[in-house]
Amino acid sequence: MILLPLFGLLALTVWMVLGPVWTGVDGWLATAARILALVYAAFYGALDVLAGIAAGALAEYQESTGNEIGRSVSVVFGQASMLGAVGTWSLLAAFGLVGVVLFRRTGVRSLPGSVVALVASWSFMSSHVYPPWGVVTMLAFGAAAVLLLRAETYAHPFTRRRVVVKT
Repeated sequence: MILLPLFGLLALTVWMVLGPVWTGVDGWLATAARILALVYAAFYGALDVLAGIAAGALAEYQESTGNEIGRSVSVVFGQASMLGAVGTWSLLAAFGLVGVVLFRRTGVRSLPGSVVALVASWSFMSSHVYPPWGVVTMLAFGAAAVLLLRAETYAHPFTRRRVVVKT
């Protein structure tokens, strides 16, 4: 249950990296990536609620009462799995669009972070946070965030957000 709010931080990464991008073609692509990140957060959060909290509550109920819950847990896991698939595919697509936007803005400097983010997103589909690959996947997401944010600092001057300071 403690990880439930933390998975949303993966969606926040998309928003952080694309923070200054709101106009033109890049703005449209960035908006699509942001929407996909929100879809991920909603659906993956639902997966965790069902597979983690609800299935755990059913198992605890069976253990404490001795009542047989039968296929209830497998039904809950089946529904959760479908929700999780929508979420993880959305995250993969969001990071794909992040890669396109940053490549258009920074060129090849965005490739390392984009590749790491896409590989981590693909791995996340099957590894969740389970050791050893889930842990590696989460570390890869962290590395991707650093690489993508660093690449954004090299954005072409005409694509950066201009800040006007009034004196």
